[in-house]
Amino acid sequence: MTAIDYSKLSEPFAANEIEWRAGSTTKDGKRCTLLAYLTARAVMDRLDEVVGPARWCDSYEQGPGGGLLCTISIQVDPEQDRWVAK
Repeated sequence: MTAIDYSKLSEPFAANEIEWRAGSTTKDGKRCTLLAYLTARAVMDRLDEVVGPARWCDSYEQGPGGGLLCTISIQVDPEQDRWVAK
């Protein structure tokens, strides 16, 4: 099995992988805060490319205030089945 090039995980995403949405707006509605975000698909594609589709997984749990918390796990040592989760 090939080694993971971890530096590729921290490479910037391409501009077309970044999406934007309006955040808070001023009272008069003329200005807003723009929020940049990555879609889950962009993250999954990066992990598939760098780590391999069989060496990572994600899990979700209820977060505070009704949100969701996502944990991504990467298999760092297949021979010993060692995983790191964040």
